[in-house]
Amino acid sequence: MPEVTSHRVTQVCDLIHRELSKILIHSVRDPRLVGVTLTQIRLTADLKEARIYFDAPYEGKALEDCLSALKKSAGFFRRELAKTNFLRYVPKLNFFYDDTRDVITQSDQIIRGLHNGTGSDNN
Repeated sequence: MPEVTSHRVTQVCDLIHRELSKILIHSVRDPRLVGVTLTQIRLTADLKEARIYFDAPYEGKALEDCLSALKKSAGFFRRELAKTNFLRYVPKLNFFYDDTRDVITQSDQIIRGLHNGTGSDNN
């Protein structure tokens, strides 16, 4: 999916992010989605497909269950977005786990390990 950052695409991304966040907080009752945070929305240039990136306080099987619940709820989210009447066409929603926090944690551990290794060589 090519990345496009026109003003209209940015506006629609912000709108979808805001409205989906409200839906997650106020309308979703699935316990697997407790604590889910939407981190980023990316749209195709034609506004027909959206990549929804999320973070959740889960690991392993619980994280897989969370992603599965989001994917199964995509139709519900689209219907709720359609009810807002902000968009003429509601894009297809695809959910992806945002592993940015995991990458940062791993990088931090590597840097700390290098720093600790360097410090012990000087003693």
